[in-house]
Amino acid sequence: MVDLIFEEIKNAFLDNFEDCKVIDRTLDLDVEFKNQADAEWFKENICYPKGLKKKEYPISFLSSSAPIGDPEHFGTSVYSVSFEVNDKDKLINMLNMR
Repeated sequence: MVDLIFEEIKNAFLDNFEDCKVIDRTLDLDVEFKNQADAEWFKENICYPKGLKKKEYPISFLSSSAPIGDPEHFGTSVYSVSFEVNDKDKLINMLNMR
């Protein structure tokens, strides 16, 4: 059952973002975005959605990271966000609104 839920969430990310990787870490998810615009959209619209109270958020935001310096120099431009899913259906619906 948990694998099916993860696959639904993973597919919603892959359908709505240009280039990202979703990693199932059992208790939380880690999403790696290849571009800054996708990472910023996710933070603004999913991690901290306007018009919702914190208890209504689809996820509990844990952490994020971004490349420091020139990504081409370091060979990576991965923007990572870690979170726990509070409401799978709301998360998928919000991702599909993109």
